[in-house]
Amino acid sequence: MKLKLKEGILIQEVAGEKILMASGMEEVDYSRMIVLNPSAALLAEALIERSCTLQQLVEILTDVYDADEVSVAKDVEEWLEQLWELRVLEKTDC
Repeated sequence: MKLKLKEGILIQEVAGEKILMASGMEEVDYSRMIVLNPSAALLAEALIERSCTLQQLVEILTDVYDADEVSVAKDVEEWLEQLWELRVLEKTDC
């Protein structure tokens, strides 16, 4: 299964922080801001550019950071669950 950020989701820099922002999406939960740490920003950029599998996202981080793949996969899964709950993530077929 591949995932992608929904159309209209952008990364903006606000006060030195990278934040996911929605443009023209009524169903997005605006009550919580999605502030991105450097790892999350890398993943968000990938999910804006293309559809990615969990494994591809894990590889993005393990290529940059010296980290255990199992721990990274767990962290990525938790982050994706948060995005899913905020309704900014979608499943894709391609």
